[in-house]
Amino acid sequence: MNIKRAFLTAAAVLMVPGFAMAQSTVTFSTLISDVAGGSPELTITCNGGVPLSQSGAMGTTFTVTLLNIGDVCSVDLTGDLAAGYEVDYFACVPGGTVTDTGCDFTMDDANATWQTQVWVQASPADFYVDVTWEISDDADEGTGDGTMLDVTCTDGTDLSFAAGPDDLTDSGNVGGETCVTVNDVETCTDDPVVSDVAPGESCTAELVGFDSSTAVSPSSCTVDFEVDGGDESCSFTATAFYEGIPTLSQYGMAIMVLLMLGVGFVGFRRFV
Repeated sequence: MNIKRAFLTAAAVLMVPGFAMAQSTVTFSTLISDVAGGSPELTITCNGGVPLSQSGAMGTTFTVTLLNIGDVCSVDLTGDLAAGYEVDYFACVPGGTVTDTGCDFTMDDANATWQTQVWVQASPADFYVDVTWEISDDADEGTGDGTMLDVTCTDGTDLSFAAGPDDLTDSGNVGGETCVTVNDVETCTDDPVVSDVAPGESCTAELVGFDSSTAVSPSSCTVDFEVDGGDESCSFTATAFYEGIPTLSQYGMAIMVLLMLGVGFVGFRRFV
């Protein structure tokens, strides 16, 4: 009798963890904070349960059976958001671990439902300005020095940049450039005058401080930033011409001398 009782007790002890660990059905819902971000694909991958992996569009509720406590399921954003949107952050409810692409959920005995929230925002853009200087060979030395670019945006941005001929990159960009050298090869990219401008904002650029011998076209430039509008830019052309005092050529001077002599001779004969 004692042997039989011991056998039944041992069998019960072995069976209890199985009942405690097994979860018949676990669901993983998904949502996106802004429907304008589209319905990108998500993929759930588990190290246990059935099925081990499945994919679906945003808004899908995934179902996995035969999961045990301690098993881990990862829900990852594997598709692209709608153009003009980017991930702001992920929220893993309740109490999952945020990853670079979504959420990791470790199964416990308290939760049979989990949710991956994808919070998105409209992608910001950059503002570039370039200036082309066309300076006459006869123009005074230093023409254009002291010219400034004023930039204001509706978000409160108010900046000034040196925009004279010697202040620009080879491409005429006002914002400067960032250069990286790899294997003795230098690669340079233009920098924006304003970075990360939110959709719905606008920026205005204007050249100021140039002298009267310089004509600028256009006088100012305003751009509007829209969702999926990408980066924006303004282009100015500054034309500097020679503003010296007009003079006569040698032939003109000779003719002027002869005319003055003629007038003087006539006057002399008349009044003397």
